[in-house]
Amino acid sequence: MHCYVAWICYKLGRTSGSFWKWLTIVLVIIGVEIISGAIMAYFAIPALMQPIHLVCAALMVGIQYWIIQIVNKKKEVITVHE
Repeated sequence: MHCYVAWICYKLGRTSGSFWKWLTIVLVIIGVEIISGAIMAYFAIPALMQPIHLVCAALMVGIQYWIIQIVNKKKEVITVHE
Protein backbone atom coordinates (compact mmCIF):
# COMPACT_ATOMS: atom_id res chain seq x y z
CA MET A 1 0.00 0.00 0.00
CA HIS A 2 2.78 2.41 0.85
CA CYS A 3 4.55 1.70 -2.41
CA TYR A 4 1.36 2.64 -4.25
CA VAL A 5 0.96 5.86 -2.23
CA ALA A 6 4.61 6.76 -2.89
CA TRP A 7 4.15 6.13 -6.61
CA ILE A 8 1.01 8.33 -6.74
CA CYS A 9 2.78 11.13 -4.85
CA TYR A 10 5.79 10.88 -7.15
CA LYS A 11 3.58 10.99 -10.25
CA LEU A 12 1.74 14.06 -8.90
CA GLY A 13 5.06 15.79 -8.22
CA ARG A 14 4.57 15.92 -4.47
CA THR A 15 8.06 14.87 -3.43
CA SER A 16 8.77 17.54 -0.86
CA GLY A 17 7.68 18.22 2.67
CA SER A 18 7.32 16.14 5.78
CA PHE A 19 4.81 13.73 4.24
CA TRP A 20 7.29 12.59 1.59
CA LYS A 21 10.08 12.32 4.19
CA TRP A 22 8.01 10.04 6.43
CA LEU A 23 6.77 8.03 3.45
CA THR A 24 10.36 7.42 2.37
CA ILE A 25 11.29 6.30 5.89
CA VAL A 26 8.38 3.82 5.88
CA LEU A 27 9.49 2.44 2.51
CA VAL A 28 13.01 1.88 3.86
CA ILE A 29 11.59 0.15 6.95
CA ILE A 30 9.43 -2.04 4.71
CA GLY A 31 12.57 -3.05 2.80
CA VAL A 32 14.40 -3.94 6.03
CA GLU A 33 11.33 -5.84 7.22
CA ILE A 34 11.18 -7.88 4.01
CA ILE A 35 14.89 -8.68 4.12
CA SER A 36 14.79 -9.68 7.79
CA GLY A 37 11.69 -11.80 7.16
CA ALA A 38 13.37 -13.59 4.27
CA ILE A 39 16.47 -14.25 6.37
CA MET A 40 14.25 -15.66 9.14
CA ALA A 41 12.42 -17.89 6.67
CA TYR A 42 15.49 -19.28 4.90
CA PHE A 43 17.94 -19.53 7.82
CA ALA A 44 15.69 -20.97 10.57
CA ILE A 45 15.07 -17.71 12.46
CA PRO A 46 18.52 -16.46 13.54
CA ALA A 47 18.50 -14.88 17.02
CA LEU A 48 19.40 -11.43 15.70
CA MET A 49 16.74 -11.19 12.99
CA GLN A 50 13.61 -11.65 15.10
CA PRO A 51 14.14 -8.50 17.24
CA ILE A 52 15.04 -6.49 14.14
CA HIS A 53 11.88 -7.70 12.42
CA LEU A 54 9.70 -6.85 15.44
CA VAL A 55 11.27 -3.41 16.00
CA CYS A 56 10.77 -2.54 12.34
CA ALA A 57 7.12 -3.57 12.58
CA ALA A 58 6.59 -1.42 15.68
CA LEU A 59 8.33 1.56 14.06
CA MET A 60 6.24 1.14 10.94
CA VAL A 61 2.98 1.23 12.90
CA GLY A 62 4.11 4.39 14.72
CA ILE A 63 5.21 6.14 11.55
CA GLN A 64 2.00 5.17 9.76
CA TYR A 65 0.07 6.80 12.61
CA TRP A 66 2.25 9.91 12.25
CA ILE A 67 1.57 10.03 8.49
CA ILE A 68 -2.17 9.82 9.16
CA GLN A 69 -1.81 12.75 11.58
CA ILE A 70 0.05 14.79 8.93
CA VAL A 71 -2.62 14.05 6.31
CA ASN A 72 -5.47 14.90 8.71
CA LYS A 73 -3.75 18.13 9.74
CA LYS A 74 -3.65 19.27 6.12
CA LYS A 75 -7.37 18.51 5.73
CA GLU A 76 -8.45 20.70 8.67
CA VAL A 77 -10.45 23.76 7.81
CA ILE A 78 -9.11 26.92 9.38
CA THR A 79 -11.83 29.23 10.62
CA VAL A 80 -11.32 32.90 11.40
CA HIS A 81 -13.12 34.32 14.42
CA GLU A 82 -14.22 37.90 14.04
